[in-house]
Amino acid sequence: MIKFRSFISIIIFLVSFIWISCAYFNTYYNAEKYFHDADKLRLEKEGKAIPLMALDKYGKTIQKCQMVLKEYPESKLRINAMLLMAKARYYRMEYEEALVDLRIVNENGTEDQVSEAQYWFALCKWKKGTIQPAIDELTRLIEDIDKQDLQAMCHLSLA
Repeated sequence: MIKFRSFISIIIFLVSFIWISCAYFNTYYNAEKYFHDADKLRLEKEGKAIPLMALDKYGKTIQKCQMVLKEYPESKLRINAMLLMAKARYYRMEYEEALVDLRIVNENGTEDQVSEAQYWFALCKWKKGTIQPAIDELTRLIEDIDKQDLQAMCHLSLA
């Protein structure tokens, strides 16, 4: 009888652990989905004002990312959520808040996350009016990073 109770306790623990792991991943997945939906709406306007529906979805992205950070502060998706939230804030023209998030990514992220954060940091600087430092940062990124997609984004931003 004691072995059976121990077995049940272990099963309950494992199920709880798996459920918690799935919960934070699902929350982050939803944030990514909102972001991609917003991006699609924004890109359909081809350079015109960002549609309200896209701004709303970027706002939902931020909410989901904040939930990941609050409810699951030790999750391995924490820095990803911070970077995604910064990008959503950029498109909502919340540049100061985005810069705060990007500094955290810069301090705690992987090399790829830091490179991407530096790109978005430069874009925020540009939007805030410090154009030459932003250009210098984008130019430096082109020279220093090996990721071709990020280099292409830098070239496109400088064009």
